[in-house]
Amino acid sequence: PEPGTVDTMDHQKDRKLARGLQWLMKIFQAITMHLVLDPFNLLDIVSSVFTVVTMILWYMVVFDKLRQFNFPERPIWENQYIGAGGWRTDAEVIYEFYQAGQRMRWFIRICAINTVMIVLRLLKYLAIFENVQI
Repeated sequence: PEPGTVDTMDHQKDRKLARGLQWLMKIFQAITMHLVLDPFNLLDIVSSVFTVVTMILWYMVVFDKLRQFNFPERPIWENQYIGAGGWRTDAEVIYEFYQAGQRMRWFIRICAINTVMIVLRLLKYLAIFENVQI
């Protein structure tokens, strides 16, 4: 290839890269301005993320491994009596209950934070009334 041809192709690649970076910078600036000029937009995004996290945590609680646990009066940990959970000792079951409690605790915390954020989001839509304006 001719020496001038390689430089031209490299120059075109550099220009495409520069245009792409400028385009990304403009998108970043637009998103930043959108979030900075109206904090309710940022609150909407964060609350939406928290809603998705709340739903995931709820399904983790609902479809917990313990829902298959049978509470026998006197648990027998022999192979023929081991149920669907696969627990072999009392300590494993107690630990599973501990983990279920932790999951429930996180669900409650995230749900409470999300509830407050949703109330704050409502303030934006209630601002049309004189008594509710911020």
